[in-house]
Amino acid sequence: QHNNITIIDQKNQGLSVARNNGIAKAKGEYTFMPDSDDLLIDNSLPFLLKLALSSNADLVVADFLKLSDEEVNNLQTDSIKQEEVIKLTEKTGEELFLEDLNPRQCYVWRTLFKLKFIVDNNIKFFPGIFYQDVPFTHECYIKAEKCIRTNCLLNIYRIRQESATSSFNLKKS
Repeated sequence: QHNNITIIDQKNQGLSVARNNGIAKAKGEYTFMPDSDDLLIDNSLPFLLKLALSSNADLVVADFLKLSDEEVNNLQTDSIKQEEVIKLTEKTGEELFLEDLNPRQCYVWRTLFKLKFIVDNNIKFFPGIFYQDVPFTHECYIKAEKCIRTNCLLNIYRIRQESATSSFNLKKS
């Protein structure tokens, strides 16, 4: 039904390999890599994609809501409100990393990445490690020349007791 969707059927080799293979097959100008258990906020992605295309930014980094499974189950989707004033700040990736982001919250699912930027800089996910978002996003921030940071809410990050990030352990990292 949708000629802009490609399904990649492969043996399970972990999230890093899946994302690297997805990036290798991607054809659009920007890529977005949501986690399977998180939820998109209505109409956020079209707004952010339009922003990315008009600004030609390497990265567009959005905000997110952090909710428990119980809160998600009781959520009325029309109760989620964007800020009245959407703020946009242009920065280098290094400025963004140093000034705005918590190094432990460098999640790929809050960012739209320019595909050409990832490919030209040969940025890849490392297979076989926990918290694979961290080295990937850190490398993106270090190499990005133009980033847009916005308070626009992109998605709902589901806090789960059994998730890798809820059981953060320095021995895993």
